[in-house]
Amino acid sequence: MKKITFVLIGILLLANISFAQTEEDHIGKFGIGLGFTLQPLEETTDFFPGAHVRLRFNETIALQGEITIRSQETSFTVADITSQPLSFSLLYFLLPKSLVSVYLIGGITFTKPSVEYTDIVGPEEEEGEWEQGIFGGFGLEIPVNGSLVIFAEIRYNDLDFTITDFDVDYSGLSYSAGITFYF
Repeated sequence: MKKITFVLIGILLLANISFAQTEEDHIGKFGIGLGFTLQPLEETTDFFPGAHVRLRFNETIALQGEITIRSQETSFTVADITSQPLSFSLLYFLLPKSLVSVYLIGGITFTKPSVEYTDIVGPEEEEGEWEQGIFGGFGLEIPVNGSLVIFAEIRYNDLDFTITDFDVDYSGLSYSAGITFYF
């Protein structure tokens, strides 16, 4: 999946060499995008794909909703823990009229994790309760043309929960990148 994402970004860059002059092309527009998140966890660094929708209200303010697909193997490979966190963010663009727009991002995340046992220790699958966390960080948008931007973000997440007997901690830094198409 990582290779496919990088190849797609490379093709889009080569196909759209002409960079936009400013971010003004995206003001008042709705955008959809795809990306990925790398998050160092206790035992490994995991790669999570995701998608988002974004609405730029004006030069400095945007709202974003996103979903990320997370799956993590527990210690001793007893079970797989999956969740699809839904995040709602407020973006504040610090340099709205520059070629590279820097923004602050903050928001709240909701998730309902589930456990699927690989070694039949208990029931085959269990669902947890809704959990929530917060995050904050910064990012940048680089316009490729009038409707496409490449973004990169660094966030600090505060999201941990317990499901059955497994403690899951998604707290800490995460790194995201991807593309957004504005309409």
